Amino acid sequence: MEITHGHHPESLTETLETLGRVQHYNRWIYDQFRDTLGLYVLEIGAGIGNITRILAGESGRQIWATDVEEEFLSYLKNEFRDTPAVHVRHHNALDVFITEAGTPVDSILCINVLEHISDDVAALKAMFRSLAPGGYLNLLVPAGPWLYGTIDRAIGHYRRYKKGELKVKIECAGFRVERLYAFNPVGIFGWWLQGKILHRHTLSPRQTSWFDRMVPVLRWLPFQRNPWFGLSLIAIARKPSTTALANDSG
Repeated sequence: MEITHGHHPESLTETLETLGRVQHYNRWIYDQFRDTLGLYVLEIGAGIGNITRILAGESGRQIWATDVEEEFLSYLKNEFRDTPAVHVRHHNALDVFITEAGTPVDSILCINVLEHISDDVAALKAMFRSLAPGGYLNLLVPAGPWLYGTIDRAIGHYRRYKKGELKVKIECAGFRVERLYAFNPVGIFGWWLQGKILHRHTLSPRQTSWFDRMVPVLRWLPFQRNPWFGLSLIAIARKPSTTALANDSG
């Protein structure tokens, strides 16, 4: 996780731990990207491995779980010490990532990280350079600037995104956006209540647990499948193939 301005480290850790207990929600997030994750996955901002555990359960895949926080890296190394397919590395999203073999990855998973980075376009450009031609960027960010509250501030968010703003930034980095949509409209109420009304610095474990129990039903409701708005935005973007890049430059 990229750590930034004015955050409370304990708030971020508590939030990640709370989210680590919402197994249905984490699986729902993963399912949004299942079809565009390749065999060589770079996970940027793995935190304490809430999504890494799901990735590691898919056979045949090599995963580079990265972060910049030593606390999280130590946790990840211990958690996946007996999982050869998971490689834990220190990596800043502003840098280009190369595997130990010197080859690029074929997909990047970046969940709730971009909002922690001051120069998010520079980070997206580094991700573009880290990907093999034809590779996919799988991105989830918080939506709705109007929802920005005490929790966002406590865990180091610079911003929450509008759909048009996110699209422009991804395309500025060189990607072609294939899908961009709102995700989890029901979650808006809890975030608004806790961060804008109650002014908390962390998510309520009890409320989050209640929401997670509802996910198996909520995720199949019609309004969840293509909502007008949501707590998050999901973007699936692709780096053009070598041929396309040559054509664009020619």
